[in-house]
Amino acid sequence: MVLSVIAMSAAFAGAAAANHGDEDVTFTDQALGMNDGDTAFVVESVTAHEGQYLEIEHESGEVVFETELDGDLTNAAVYVPSEKPGQYTATVYADDSKSDTKASATATVYGAGIEMSDQSADDPIDQVNVDVAALLDGHGDDTEFDVVLTDADDNELGTATGLTGVNNDVSIDTSTIETETVVTATVYLDGEPIQAYYDEADGFVTIADSATVTPGMDDGDETDETDEKDDDKKDDETDETDDDKKDEKDYEKKGDKDYDDKKDDKKDGKDYEKKADKDYDDKKDDDKEDDKDDANGDNGAEDDDGVSNDGDGDQDTDSETDQSQESEQDAEQDASNEQEQDSEQENVASDNEDEDGLPGFGVGVALVAMLAAAMLALRRQN
Repeated sequence: MVLSVIAMSAAFAGAAAANHGDEDVTFTDQALGMNDGDTAFVVESVTAHEGQYLEIEHESGEVVFETELDGDLTNAAVYVPSEKPGQYTATVYADDSKSDTKASATATVYGAGIEMSDQSADDPIDQVNVDVAALLDGHGDDTEFDVVLTDADDNELGTATGLTGVNNDVSIDTSTIETETVVTATVYLDGEPIQAYYDEADGFVTIADSATVTPGMDDGDETDETDEKDDDKKDDETDETDDDKKDEKDYEKKGDKDYDDKKDDKKDGKDYEKKADKDYDDKKDDDKEDDKDDANGDNGAEDDDGVSNDGDGDQDTDSETDQSQESEQDAEQDASNEQEQDSEQENVASDNEDEDGLPGFGVGVALVAMLAAAMLALRRQN
């Protein structure tokens, strides 16, 4: 490891220089910075003499730098490459036996950082966000720190306090900002801004970051709202399309069902016509049987000797008269029933006319039935 020393003066005083008694080390708390392209920290000032031994040790016991001086050092800065936060101790020993300490100093080296970005809002701003604020102490990271927000004139605008470790999206309440303002967020430790050495700055700098805050400016929310409206419209159109497809499918199912029901109605109509025809044929057969019975009943009863019995004939005449009256009543009742049945058949036939293509079929059946009933009634009267 290379020891970099600046502002060093050396003097040789011969053998008498072994016990000067003016050794000194200055080492203060700081954050890791940069030197010669490496992450590093600095021991600000070391005064020691030739032949003495300089050692820098981490609190874990790791020695990060040690060397025997080949010349005197006066107020020399020592830069130590390291990426590890924690507590370090710089010690000047009389020799490499490390038994005689001439000077020593201890400091905490932190890992610290802060980041923020430009911000805008429609209205005056009274809150500023810091993207990241961190302070790592190397042993628990529980050291509290603050973030102080200032403007370009170093006027304090607001503060976030009691932070530890790494913090994202830190909101800092501020005094009202009504015009475009450059703000700076700085990490503070124990009421003072923490610093780190950067060779590009040739010295210590604070851990801070700046951003531009612009009130009275659209921050892009309107675009987001437009996108949300477009998404909602797209979702609504999709839902409507799905509903239309569902309704169309239901309508098709209903149409198929109605068509099947209509086919069933046609089938029922045909069955009814067949039944009506069968009933009519059965009735004609019954009428023929009745005619035969009437014909047999008109023949007078004869004695064994072939002579007609007048008394029986009179009784038969009265009986025939009564039967004739009853037959007339039955015929009228049958005619009435047949008219009602024929009327129903006529209605069914009329309904089936459009479906089966047989116009007048029901009317013909009704006329035939009525004619048959009239003939039957006339025959019974005679």
